[in-house]
Amino acid sequence: MDKLKIYKEKRNFFKTTEPVAKIKKSNKAPVFSLQHHIASKDHYDFRLEWNGVLLSWAVPKGPPVLSSQKRLAVQVENHPVSYANFEGIIPKGEYGAGTVLLCDYGTYIAKNNFKDGLKQGSLKFELNGKRLCGGYSLIRFKNDEKNWLFIKEKDFKKKNRISFKTSVKSGKTLDQIKEKSKMLKDVNIQLCKMATTIPKKDFAFEIKYDGFRIIAFCENGKTKLLSRNKYDYTNKFLSIAKNLNILSKNKNFILDGEIIAVNKQGNSDFCLLQKKIKQNSTSDVVYVVFDLLFDDEDIRDKTLLYRKERLKNLIKPKNNILISNFSVNNGNECFKVAKKLGLEGIVAKNINSVYLGKRCDDWLKIKCFNKQEFVVGGYVLKNNLTLKSLLVGYYENKKLFYAGKVASGFREQEKQNFLTKLNTLKTEKNPFECSFKEKVCFVKPKIVVEIQFANWTNTNLLRQPVFKGVRLDKIAKDVKKE
Repeated sequence: MDKLKIYKEKRNFFKTTEPVAKIKKSNKAPVFSLQHHIASKDHYDFRLEWNGVLLSWAVPKGPPVLSSQKRLAVQVENHPVSYANFEGIIPKGEYGAGTVLLCDYGTYIAKNNFKDGLKQGSLKFELNGKRLCGGYSLIRFKNDEKNWLFIKEKDFKKKNRISFKTSVKSGKTLDQIKEKSKMLKDVNIQLCKMATTIPKKDFAFEIKYDGFRIIAFCENGKTKLLSRNKYDYTNKFLSIAKNLNILSKNKNFILDGEIIAVNKQGNSDFCLLQKKIKQNSTSDVVYVVFDLLFDDEDIRDKTLLYRKERLKNLIKPKNNILISNFSVNNGNECFKVAKKLGLEGIVAKNINSVYLGKRCDDWLKIKCFNKQEFVVGGYVLKNNLTLKSLLVGYYENKKLFYAGKVASGFREQEKQNFLTKLNTLKTEKNPFECSFKEKVCFVKPKIVVEIQFANWTNTNLLRQPVFKGVRLDKIAKDVKKE
């Protein structure tokens, strides 16, 4: 019989952070542990390693600490040895949901044969923990398979004023451990680095979507959609927020994803998304979710694969809420397909990486064609009336470097609206690290635009740039040359 069968059946390891069911002995002396468990009932769990698992008892009033003191101990299912130093939050809906604090941990010496003792209902042992020390015994009630008496033997190995209020692992109290499960109010977004080669091992590959990067804070049926620059898009994308409200009823979670508009070819289309926002017709836009940062507890320190599996168990696709598909170690094929379909590119993510909330080598973007954000620093007029071209640049060491003029990609009405906005930002100061011979209207570098282009010239200017739209979700100071 599998000694951890019941433990395994009761838990979903993509939802709980409890150790997986694995039979394994300690390298040295057998261990014991005592955990304070605030679940549906407040109790303590006492565990003794034996034969590759932890024999476990629930002790309602806590362990005996004085000589000849006796406490009821109810035997429960075996636990894996790695559970001996577990501490944290078991999420809502899972077996034993609640807070676990590690009260004591150490080794023990068996004073009788445990194999015979389990049959006869008598276990004797000496504990050597940080708080519990000395002789103890567990005596099973007659004609009863579960209920035992936990007894402190008369000896001189005892500690005065034993307190279980703080963890021997973290030094935290129960309330401080609960703090980790409080809903996060803000997170830093993980960003991609540009790459020209496709990693081969331990990477997951998915589509690079062309839309608005959105973090969804979903708390007990209420949703807030925030962009990368903390702008609140909840009212702009109300249909998505309403469906997330339904999915988050009695749950707290934080999602990372991209809101996109899908064109007739089935691709994400940033220009179409902008049009829908301007026309206030976003009922058919889609939120593609690719990461889970919080699920009744902070899981950013878990691996990408763990977070994605837990996301799959949490979110059931609903109308305009979808989960981004991915393929592991298949980057070259994914890139070929993306290029064939005319997609912007693919994203490669290290499957063993945690969510650091910054730009790093764990997340890489490989583009099929060149497109990136630039900052508008000025413009040129045609006949002193209409917008002829934008002057754009990028930041490097807090300085704005000129990248070229953008004259195509604008609709006529769009030009006029854009010019009105630019006029509110006019300034006499040239924000670029270069001078201009022609007449230029300079503006404060606050507007971020998305530009598609063929490549860079030898003089570091854009070749064949085309305006694709304004990025309201991006911060000007963050725009760098990719």
